[in-house]
Amino acid sequence: MTDQEKRDILSFVVVGGGPTGIEFAAELNDFITEDLKKWFPHLIDKVSISVIQSREHILNTFDSNISTYTEKLFSRNNIDIKTMSRVKEVKENSIMVLDKNTNQVNEYPFGLCLWSTGITKVPITSQLCESLGTDIQTNRRAILVDHKMKVKGSNNIFAIG
Repeated sequence: MTDQEKRDILSFVVVGGGPTGIEFAAELNDFITEDLKKWFPHLIDKVSISVIQSREHILNTFDSNISTYTEKLFSRNNIDIKTMSRVKEVKENSIMVLDKNTNQVNEYPFGLCLWSTGITKVPITSQLCESLGTDIQTNRRAILVDHKMKVKGSNNIFAIG
């Protein structure tokens, strides 16, 4: 097997920069750097983890400080975050991604692709956000909260999950 084939197989792509995708990427990184590194030290330099996120930031439904902290942590851990990117096609061993800033489509090989996107608000959540004001609750897919998980626009409503 060539070095490039090893890199392709050891490329992990996580589609979705929400809590589930980010938690998976972080745990995968821990597993690789803390466990696999001991067993397969000769392969560690070929492993890569990428997160594909369609918005400007990962964890965009949380307080911006959480997003910024996580982005910096991932950067230090060599987890590549591709923001403003949208998946156009998933092939057997690669993914086609549109960079929304340049309008270019790039192909990224993978050995494993985890899809963690596509949630929407349930009717009661939509009603809550509308009652708090669409100028405050601007995310159309989730409830916006502050750093203490208090729903933005409220004094006594908290949300997690």
